[in-house]
Parts: sequence; structure tokens; C-alpha cells
Amino acid sequence: YTGKLVYMGKMKKEIKLVTSEGEKVFPLGRLEIKTKPIEEGAMVTVEVNEGGTVIDLHRAEDDEHKH
Repeated sequence: YTGKLVYMGKMKKEIKLVTSEGEKVFPLGRLEIKTKPIEEGAMVTVEVNEGGTVIDLHRAEDDEHKH
């Protein structure tokens, strides 16, 4: 899913995005391995497993979507 980062909770291990389908909240699981500081409001892409838990998170490749 790609969307605008609303917040990434450290206490409540979850991440909230605003996507084209509306707001989505995903559990982060054990993602502290590579939770780079991404500022709120940035466009990010999250990859989730079958259970809906985030397994990868990175900045969105904005340029791909503008062509």
C-alpha cells in the first residue's frame, strides 16, 4: 500500500497511512529493525504479509507514479 504517513506509533506498534482508499492502520510487528525516521506527511509504501502485518516500509517512489 502506498499513502501519506499520518503517524508511526512507537508505543502502539502500528502505522497509519492515508491511501486512495482512505485511512489504513497496520500493525508493525517487529519492524524496529529498519524503522528509519520518516517524517509524518511523507509518501511511503508499506508491504504487508498475509496476516496484514507490515513486513517492509520505505519511502514511496514518487517518480514512478507521475509518468
